Amino acid sequence: MGIREDREDFNQSGLQGLLRRLMTEKDEAFVRILEGGWRGEEASERPAPGTGPFLHYRKGYGVIQYSNASIGDDGFKEFRVEV
Repeated sequence: MGIREDREDFNQSGLQGLLRRLMTEKDEAFVRILEGGWRGEEASERPAPGTGPFLHYRKGYGVIQYSNASIGDDGFKEFRVEV
């Protein structure tokens, strides 16, 4: 796989690329972070408690990453997006 294919793959399925796309298309979005932490998938709603880390984007606010490791885990941090 060449550099061009790697970049296209990252921009389509990597967290940064997926989030950039959702930020242009939607006012609010949830992204489940897949194993390894480099890829994600859009979730139709806020992931259930204890189901793993996710990102929450809302237009006009920063992107927040929730750890969501167990029920009751409400730890979070700001997620930096390169735009």
